[in-house]
Amino acid sequence: MTARVDCWNEIGVMGDRSCVELAEHTHCRNCPSYAAVAGVRLDRPVTDDAIDAATAYYAAPREVESLSTASCFVFRIGAEWLGIPIALLDEVVASKPTHSLPHRRGAVRLGLVSIRSDILVHVSLSGLLGIPDDEATPSAALEHRRRAPRVIVLQDEKGRLAMSVDEVMGIHQYDPALLRAVPSTLGQALVSYTHALLAVGDRMVGVLDGARVLATMSQVLA
Repeated sequence: MTARVDCWNEIGVMGDRSCVELAEHTHCRNCPSYAAVAGVRLDRPVTDDAIDAATAYYAAPREVESLSTASCFVFRIGAEWLGIPIALLDEVVASKPTHSLPHRRGAVRLGLVSIRSDILVHVSLSGLLGIPDDEATPSAALEHRRRAPRVIVLQDEKGRLAMSVDEVMGIHQYDPALLRAVPSTLGQALVSYTHALLAVGDRMVGVLDGARVLATMSQVLA
């Protein structure tokens, strides 16, 4: 059959479907006539104007976009918004009952929690960082936010640890150049574990030194 220039738009699948070739090929893209027209169009000579336009486009300077080369998982404990390097995050699950370990004293409370049939050690990150929990934090400081607790599981080469948070924001990508220095006005424990501050929307997030947090937790467990 002699191909017409855009026969698929007239008698093919984009037209009235009267083409007798449809019975054999079902769709125009399977038809040799369609392929022949496509080949002619692809093989046509490139004009000087087209070459000049393509050259100008690729030679033009490109705007440098802000690169998001780092990411962290953002969550809230009490009135503090914090971020942990995404490489350490294993999973996030709904709040789970935690069974306290007997004969353990100190601000960093320890317990056990079941996550997908695995028993993990549950560590109080709020105790480690010296952050009052939701109940001890004035409601105004929480901006009247709805409590939505979760358990996050962190993992490194030494294993997995679970900890409870009051709310999660999710994964945030950022340019490391936007990190700010940590002011000394933060609590002493929080300052010692916070790598930098990062503006996320209208909130200031403390980006934690994840390796140090997990190393200290491992020491607590020893």
